[in-house]
Order: sequence, then C-alpha cells, then structure tokens
Amino acid sequence: MGTILEYRFRHKNGNWMVLESVASVIRNEKGEPEKLVVVNRDITERKKAQEALSRSEASFRALVEGAPHGIYRATMTGQFLEVNPALQRMLGYDSVQELLKADLATPVFRNSADYERMNELLAKSKKLKDIELEWKRPNGEPIVVRCSGHYVDVKDGGPGYFEGFAEDVTEKRTLQRQLRMAQKMEAIGRLSGGIAHDSNNLLGASSGIAVY
Repeated sequence: MGTILEYRFRHKNGNWMVLESVASVIRNEKGEPEKLVVVNRDITERKKAQEALSRSEASFRALVEGAPHGIYRATMTGQFLEVNPALQRMLGYDSVQELLKADLATPVFRNSADYERMNELLAKSKKLKDIELEWKRPNGEPIVVRCSGHYVDVKDGGPGYFEGFAEDVTEKRTLQRQLRMAQKMEAIGRLSGGIAHDSNNLLGASSGIAVY
C-alpha cells in the first residue's frame, strides 16, 4: 500500500493549492526496491469543500449550544440522542450527560399518556406545531412547555427520530392566569358597585315619596 501525503504549494498565479501525493514502491523479483512511483492529484476544491462543511457544522453547533430554548433529538421510544444546555437547564438536570440518561416518556413527561398522544400525532402528521405539554423536573416540580418539531426518517433504513424545540412557558401561563383572575375580580367589583349604586338610588327614591 502506498504512502499518502498532503501538502500545500503556491501556484505561479499566486494561489495556494493542496496536492495529494501517493507514493508506491515497485520491487524486483528478489523483493528489493527498484522503482518509486508517485501519483499527484490536485485536491484543492475537495479540501475547500471539507473546510467549508466543518465551519458550517461548527457554526450550527454553536447556534444550538447557545440557543435560549431547548433543542433535542429523541427516538420514538423516548431515548434522548442529543440535547442542548438550554433543555438541561429547563429540566433542572445537573449536566447534559445526566439528562441523556433520562427517558423522555417517564422522567420528563408528567403524564405518560401525554407522551403516547404526542407519538400518535407524529405518526399521523410527522410534525408538531406549538403543542403545550406538561413536563416535570427531577424533584417533581411541574413545568409547561410549548413544543414544536418533526419526525426524521433515516435513509439507511434505521429507526427514525424526533427533532424537538421546547420553550418553557410556565411563568407566562401563571401570569396569564393571574391576569384573568384579576380581570374577574375587577368585573365582580364593578358589578357589586353597580348593584350598590342602584340600591342607593332605589332607597333615595323611596325616602322621597310623600304620604297624604
């Protein structure tokens, strides 16, 4: 088997190029080295494509790692394949590695029936859009997440997986409930005030009646 080497050189036009050299030794009948054959190939474009792909993957990884919302991949049986730090913090696990050991169906979903219903939706439409689900942290604290994502088929015939995006909307839902309660109390207050005002008017009208 020949030896493969890569090295950069400058073309006469001033551009840098990458050359791949494969050197093979040809031996005589006695097994002694007799000739050296070197095959050179210009792989500049291939190296540029590889470097561009590496930069793109690194950029995408940085985007996922720094995303404010949870991003994950999981099998349809509930096994996490990949999770980002935002999901780990959202669910209250000490590390990404610890979360990867958890099962989506049982430790994460507050009700396993909701997980089954999510899988049924995925089986029908292959995607989810802004579905609100109840999850829980390891200490049992419930959280409400708004989840979107889609099912991914694996080309080589292997098991598919779900790519999900989760936003913690627990605080938002709590504030909305508090706002609705305040609006109800305000409406009750206005109603009570109106009734009291009408009663006072009636009393005033009654006290003004003259008896002859």
